[in-house]
Amino acid sequence: MSEINAQTSPVSIEQKTQAEIRDVGSQIDNLRAEMKPIQQAISRLEVRLGDATTRLESARKKPRVSDHAVIRFLERVHGFCLRRTTQSAHDARR
Repeated sequence: MSEINAQTSPVSIEQKTQAEIRDVGSQIDNLRAEMKPIQQAISRLEVRLGDATTRLESARKKPRVSDHAVIRFLERVHGFCLRRTTQSAHDARR
């Protein structure tokens, strides 16, 4: 009977539980240490994925130029005058 009491005494249960807590805590720490390099690798790959996605989206975009920019370019480079052209077209309709 004293053996049963010794095995189930509060002090014995407390010591076993504390040992189990330390053991589980140690296992958790070990797993976290193993996870860190994997998490870093995943993070680097996510950054690369984001960069590649951004480059792909940029490559798919069609360049757009406003009408105003085209008219200003034609005026500057080719001497085009919108006012004269529209006036000529307007006069031709009369």
